[in-house]
Amino acid sequence: MATRRKIERDRKILARDKFTCQYCGWVGDTFEKWRYLVVDHFKPRAKGGHFDAEENLITACIDCNLIKKDEVFATLAEAKAKFEALYLPKERRDFEEHFASMVGRALGRHG
Repeated sequence: MATRRKIERDRKILARDKFTCQYCGWVGDTFEKWRYLVVDHFKPRAKGGHFDAEENLITACIDCNLIKKDEVFATLAEAKAKFEALYLPKERRDFEEHFASMVGRALGRHG
C-alpha cells in the first residue's frame, strides 16, 4: 500500500501530465486505463536521478516504463523519438508476428 506522501506526490505528477504517458500518449481517463499509469523517474534512481524531485518525475504507462528500464535520455523529446521510431514499432511487430492470431483464436474471432 502506498504512503500518503507518495499518493500526494503521484497525484500532483499525474495531474500535471494530464494522466497521459509522456512517452507514448496513453491516456488514463478511466479506472481501467488509469491502473496502467505509473510515476516514472525520468533519470533513473540507479543512474543518479532524484527520488522526489518533480522535474525528474513523469507519467508513464507500465509498458513504456518497462521498456525504458534504466535508460538515460538527455531530453523528453529524445525519449519520445526513440519510443516512436524504435521501441513501439518493434513491440507492435512482435505482437503482430507472434500473438495477434492467437488472440483472435482465443477470443473466437476468425479472419
